[in-house]
Amino acid sequence: MEDEENAAGPSCAGAIPANLLVLLLALLLAHVLKLDRKVWICPLSGWWNTVKTMINELYEETKENTKEDLKKVDTVCLTTDMWSSIDMDGYLCVTAHFVMPESKLDTVILGVSHFAQSLASILQRLMENWGIAEKVNCMVTDNAANMKLSVQLLNLRHVPCFATHEFIVKKALDQTLALNEIRNKSRQVVGLFRSSSKRRTNSLKCKC
Repeated sequence: MEDEENAAGPSCAGAIPANLLVLLLALLLAHVLKLDRKVWICPLSGWWNTVKTMINELYEETKENTKEDLKKVDTVCLTTDMWSSIDMDGYLCVTAHFVMPESKLDTVILGVSHFAQSLASILQRLMENWGIAEKVNCMVTDNAANMKLSVQLLNLRHVPCFATHEFIVKKALDQTLALNEIRNKSRQVVGLFRSSSKRRTNSLKCKC
């Protein structure tokens, strides 16, 4: 039963009628893909499969164009991060950054992968798939042990994420009693005005 529901596409239980929603989506895709009537004439019963096919075609076209751009550059930097879904499934996102010959900085997401295997193998496969395995010169990650090990296994230069440095500074501030007291008082003052629109209005009128 669940498979049948998924095959039929998302439900339209909101205020917008299903047929109108399909038409709006068709118009949007026709505009994005610069088509005339290919989407318009698809049968309503099969619109969801048509939409999926066209999105896949758009992705493949964009990917090939990006791969052509990557052929023009000498070096690529990767940034990557991991997170867990509500079901505690692990996901990895990898983004490439590079400078085009005309000195234009460009960024592209190489992929978002559900991982249950070696992170290094996923990263290696992505680099090979995009044709940049020999062009990546460094990778920016957090300081998680598994990420650092993956970069080491790939024999790449590791650059720690600056967000990690932010946590280091916060920890240092927390351990400095004088600064910590000032921060707590500042929070109380800000919270006082944010909790009341009247107090905020009065504070704006203050000329002191």
